[in-house]
Amino acid sequence: MRRFFTYTIVETKRIFRLYPAVLTMALLLSLVLGALLYTASVSANNLSTGSEDERLSVGIVGLDSSPYLSLGISLLKTMDSSRTEVEFTELSEEEALSKLQAGELAAAVLIPEGTIEKLLSGRTDLKMKLLLPMRSAGAGTILVREAARAISDLIASMEANSYTLADFYTEMGVTNPYDISDAQTDLLVHSINKILKRGDLFTMEKIKTQGSLTIESYYLTAMFLLLVLLSGVLCAAYAIRTDYALPSLLKIRGLGEMGQILAEYISLLSLLLSIGLVLLPLTGWGLSQMPIRFSELGGHSPDFLRNYCLFGLKSIPVVLLAGAIDLFLYEIADSTISGVLLQFLVTIALSYVSGIFYPVNTFPAAVRKIAPFFPTRHALLYLGGLLNPGPDFLPAVRITFAFTAVFLILTALMRRKNLEGRH
Repeated sequence: MRRFFTYTIVETKRIFRLYPAVLTMALLLSLVLGALLYTASVSANNLSTGSEDERLSVGIVGLDSSPYLSLGISLLKTMDSSRTEVEFTELSEEEALSKLQAGELAAAVLIPEGTIEKLLSGRTDLKMKLLLPMRSAGAGTILVREAARAISDLIASMEANSYTLADFYTEMGVTNPYDISDAQTDLLVHSINKILKRGDLFTMEKIKTQGSLTIESYYLTAMFLLLVLLSGVLCAAYAIRTDYALPSLLKIRGLGEMGQILAEYISLLSLLLSIGLVLLPLTGWGLSQMPIRFSELGGHSPDFLRNYCLFGLKSIPVVLLAGAIDLFLYEIADSTISGVLLQFLVTIALSYVSGIFYPVNTFPAAVRKIAPFFPTRHALLYLGGLLNPGPDFLPAVRITFAFTAVFLILTALMRRKNLEGRH
């Protein structure tokens, strides 16, 4: 035990020599990720973005209130764009709200009794309601795009009808081309105005769903995890071991592979956590100056900085996991250059499949199936659960700790292999 404590102190002193350099690089990295967070949040809420391949399930309440509506939805399902991107499901209001809160629907449309008949008579005083989860910026995007496509089809149809009107005028003996053109223009303008007057047809409401985050908070957790993972890359050049003389001597003196790994693990965590204590208030202040509102952390209220720092302190299990992954990758590397490259590539790959760059639900089915097998996926779910606990939170906690233990064991086995290979 004495050798363990002595080696831990020696390793801690050695790695803390990197503190000024790593802290400086971490600050620069935080600025870059902050800019990325801002860009990602703004683009996610911009109606010009959205995944063309994302398929949405939309619930409709009140479909049986009018035969015209049922016929309209049936016709809408036959449109190419709706067949590939939107799937309509008839539900009761209770079912729609329940499925929205459980994340099973991208949106729901509530149609009050008598709405369709009033619309057909030209009235718009009874509105429909569009319900969107707070996290579903992409859902609003696709629904707006679907509406734009439908309107485009309608305008194309009206244009075709204008030519039919021109043929009708010709058959009726109207020969003046200006009269025919004016009639066509009047038809198009009148029809388009009727469409535009339906701009207040919907009221839109965003509801809170179980275990889901607003898009801003989602990207906040994603960039936070990416910062933790990339911190391992910052330390890689100094923590990768290419000389095993000291570990071999320690093993001869009675400090085995697991004891060595735990000592190095504690020293690495000490460095990462000490950097975090400096970064947390600085990044929290920087986030509070952004025009983005993180509602789960209090928006721009005076409590935001305190809530953010508490979030950072509660994220220590994620730092434990990242440190274990870092040690394992350091032990695999046989040179500094290959080790830094390996650390970076693994970090990017894990970030991608875990949903850091893009939400997992926008990925192809094959990627969604393998995502739960990656430790950083559960780390991201854990961070999200700190802001808004859901059904995945407790399993994510357990799996995060389990992966941490697995990587430490694997690192000790790799250390044994490396020591045996040098005898």
